[in-house]
Amino acid sequence: MSGKQQQQQKGASYGMVRLLSVVGTAASLYALYVESMAKAGAGFTAACDINSWISCSKVFTSPSGHIFWGYPNALFGLMFYLACILYTILTFIPARKYMFFAATTFSFFFSIYLAYILHGMGDLCIVCVSMYVVNTLMFYCGVREFKSIGASAKGNKSN
Repeated sequence: MSGKQQQQQKGASYGMVRLLSVVGTAASLYALYVESMAKAGAGFTAACDINSWISCSKVFTSPSGHIFWGYPNALFGLMFYLACILYTILTFIPARKYMFFAATTFSFFFSIYLAYILHGMGDLCIVCVSMYVVNTLMFYCGVREFKSIGASAKGNKSN
């Protein structure tokens, strides 16, 4: 693969990571908003609260919505997505592809765990599922970035 093709592939990959990060950030911010409004008082109905079993506010305010130290899962999601945006900008950090791969792998498997919990609750959270999809696609990007480490190392050995 030529240098120009590698640059185009890297640009497309970074573009996908940025797009997914923006979508994930928006979903996380919306989740935090819904949770705060649902806890604040009666009369609030989120756009994602469709009926008794399709209700994101029920999920966000449940104990399962606060797995780490009582903080909302969406807060950690927000930090993850902002870090992914920084990944595409701070290209001088050594071993950043390894860190990106590790973070996307964790988010992927944690999403599977949360989906299992959501299924056990008998609820459907549209915002949650959208974040699971984003995390799955982000994991795909992480795998591609990780594979590119080996490809670039092989290319450097043959030169």
